[in-house]
Amino acid sequence: MVSKSVFSTGIVMFFIGAALGYGISYLTYPDVEASQKYQDLQAETGKFRSHGLPCIPAFRETIWITPDTFIIYNYDEEKDLIMMGIKTTEKQDTTFWAHLPEGRPGLEFEFWAIHIWFQDVEEACLNLDSLIEKLQEEGLAVEKAGDVDQPFFSVKGQIIQVNDDVLQVFEYDDLPTTMMEAALVSPNATSVGNIQVEWLDTPHFYHNGKMIIIYLGNDEDLKRTLEKTIGYTFARG
Repeated sequence: MVSKSVFSTGIVMFFIGAALGYGISYLTYPDVEASQKYQDLQAETGKFRSHGLPCIPAFRETIWITPDTFIIYNYDEEKDLIMMGIKTTEKQDTTFWAHLPEGRPGLEFEFWAIHIWFQDVEEACLNLDSLIEKLQEEGLAVEKAGDVDQPFFSVKGQIIQVNDDVLQVFEYDDLPTTMMEAALVSPNATSVGNIQVEWLDTPHFYHNGKMIIIYLGNDEDLKRTLEKTIGYTFARG
């Protein structure tokens, strides 16, 4: 694992200078295999309204470098660095940067982002069992309650009863498929690909690792818990 103390201010400023001054076409990462997975997914990330591969860590720290640029450090529960993300409102022309023209929930403005991972991308994200565990740690009553099919997703989902509400959790075998199918969902969740959807309640779509989670409802306490545990919605009604 890599702790934040490894990085001096000079190294961070080198990344910023290279990124903003000339664009980045190559970086050397501590974990070559993990970084290659991330690089392979960068094109899909650009299509997907998110801040990279959305895995909410236990701890986050934000440092502003300039009025237009800031760095987010994400740590796991052992305080080891998971990912360092650079975000800027200055236009970037290289494909290495993920461009979010409408931003994302929580950062609802146009920006460009680049993420450097120090742990395996897949291991940094939740799976179904760890999702249930984290929701239970938040004091919620959680149990599996059967299967669910949605015509717009290629995998069968699992119904999760959370107190009086229900989550639909679709867990995939690989990250590229997860991200490609998540990218089909319109920002207002009225369509997925070519399929128009009429929901019985307000839809909220979440993505974490190889899971897409749907919550239909408006319980404010539950939504806050889901944002804390899973991450921000990438589509919502």
